[in-house]
Amino acid sequence: MTKLEKALAQAESDSENALKAAREAVSTLNKVHGAAKVGKLKDLARYLRDAERGIEGLREKLVTTQQRWNFDIESYLSDGSFVSEIVETAKGQGLKVYELDGQVYCYPSLMRVAANDQILFIDRQRDTHLRPSVVVNHLRELQNRPVRFRPEPFLKALKEAYDYWVARKRAGRRAAPTLAPLAEIYSLLTPLPGQAREYSKQEFARDLYLLDETVAGAPAGFRLHPATGREPLGKVFPVVTKDGERKRYYAISFTKDE
Repeated sequence: MTKLEKALAQAESDSENALKAAREAVSTLNKVHGAAKVGKLKDLARYLRDAERGIEGLREKLVTTQQRWNFDIESYLSDGSFVSEIVETAKGQGLKVYELDGQVYCYPSLMRVAANDQILFIDRQRDTHLRPSVVVNHLRELQNRPVRFRPEPFLKALKEAYDYWVARKRAGRRAAPTLAPLAEIYSLLTPLPGQAREYSKQEFARDLYLLDETVAGAPAGFRLHPATGREPLGKVFPVVTKDGERKRYYAISFTKDE
């Protein structure tokens, strides 16, 4: 299958040829305009003929551009080919980019493709620039910036959701469990319709990893528990680390007060 980068490069080249023909046609029309303005009758007819040929040449270049751009972009975005090309392009440029479940991980950014809308979401920001080389350059720029993740608000939100979960489990019991499944914590953080789309499970997993990297341990009794392999897949939050390793988070606990 033709790569999107190659197809866009062809369209860029073809449109440049059309632009050149357009500039030549405009230049000839300016001559027509000038001749008519001062009454250079002898030259006017010749300029008109030249302008007609120039416009016909432009039309041919435009038709060529249109005919060559027959890329099935919808299928390419939806079947995983686009993500594969992003990973391949990044690898060729020495940038560490990984794919997991259709998402692109480029520490500390997470990118997903909205195929139906033909747009990207990079860290929840809409991006309509889909040329693979441009996407990779943008991911590199984001990686070179200071990490904007703020662990304190996220840790606070986790603690509040955890305390609510414990209180609910404690109702009618003498003791409550301390190990809270992250799937239930995520549900508490995204209770309203549409919130799970605004803050996806992949983003939640990425933020857990960034928090794990930031705190480098268990402050105030905080601990992230990895999956053992026996948990249902829907209850596990996988993520790709900056070194390409895969982590799988399952539960969270706070064993003492902050």
